[in-house]
Amino acid sequence: MQTGATKRIALGYNPVFGANGHSLYFMGSGGLIKIELGANGDRIGEPATILSSGLGASIGNPSLSADAKKIVYSATRILSTLWTLPVSPATFEAVGPPSAFLTDTSQRTNLPRFSPDGSKIALNRWRPGSSADIWVCDVDGRNLRQLTTNQATDSQPNWLPDGERIAFLSDRDNQETSFSIWAISLSTGKEEKLLDLGEDAQFIQLSPDGSHVAFNYMENDAINIWLTSLKDGSRRQLTFSHDLMGFPSWSPDGRQISFEHQVGDDAFLMVMPSGGGQMTQLTSGPGKSWPHSWSADGDKIVFAGERDGVWNLYWISLSSKVQKQLTNYTTLNSFLRYPALSPQGNQIVYEHADITGNIWLLELK
Repeated sequence: MQTGATKRIALGYNPVFGANGHSLYFMGSGGLIKIELGANGDRIGEPATILSSGLGASIGNPSLSADAKKIVYSATRILSTLWTLPVSPATFEAVGPPSAFLTDTSQRTNLPRFSPDGSKIALNRWRPGSSADIWVCDVDGRNLRQLTTNQATDSQPNWLPDGERIAFLSDRDNQETSFSIWAISLSTGKEEKLLDLGEDAQFIQLSPDGSHVAFNYMENDAINIWLTSLKDGSRRQLTFSHDLMGFPSWSPDGRQISFEHQVGDDAFLMVMPSGGGQMTQLTSGPGKSWPHSWSADGDKIVFAGERDGVWNLYWISLSSKVQKQLTNYTTLNSFLRYPALSPQGNQIVYEHADITGNIWLLELK
């Protein structure tokens, strides 16, 4: 194999070599996987599942003993649901404590997004033993119903401007490797394929006018933001990081995109014109800032922020650069994600998740 060249040998993460240098252990979709490699780095034979993930559990971070006869790994369980925080439309201050928005706790319930008129919320549900699907409910959490039932992974709901259809990302055409944008009608349930994004595309965000999609695209182990037209499929790259610039969020007028920029262990909130160009960093210092939605006037960006290992909700003003913390969580074994601000500016709905787990030892045969 040419020095410096790379090749894909399997889909997975957290790889560790065995003592012989030819056995490779890594985390795959089904659990802990083992493959054998030849001298040229090509895979020999089929992958073998050493340890399957339990129902609703996630295993990871494998580490082999020096003699390669034992392996330790983490086994964690994430249970999440959506919570809501009332805020003042005038000041964007919290006007009450957070409360559970949905009572059913799934493996992951996340990515809430308000309809254009603010009357409904689309969301993702990942349930143990099944794939992800798109659900919808009223703005108060009532009348929750499942929209997609395909065995593939349907995720990342986005409202089309008509408020009657929801676009989403699916791997139903070629599971786990190729992704397409589909749309489903709330009234009829009719599904329609809108665009094929191909491999390594993730996290779609539809522009307010429904003409373009910003999305994460992985290339050469780096994640960047790309933009594609729903009309003709033409695409272009907006960011050029060697690490991660991703998870885009459109401003209400469609002229700007906020996103996160990972630098080492930290992630900063950035903003740039939606057509590309000069980028502005809005947050600084240790921690992570993950944006997800904007205020209706386009001045404030709501984000999930991690400071000293604790996640809370924040917003930052583009005009004044003032930053405001909205919640006061203190536990280290929980996290917040994807805060969605209602078009009326009176409610933030977000994912709240608790993590439990242990370290396990497995003797290899």
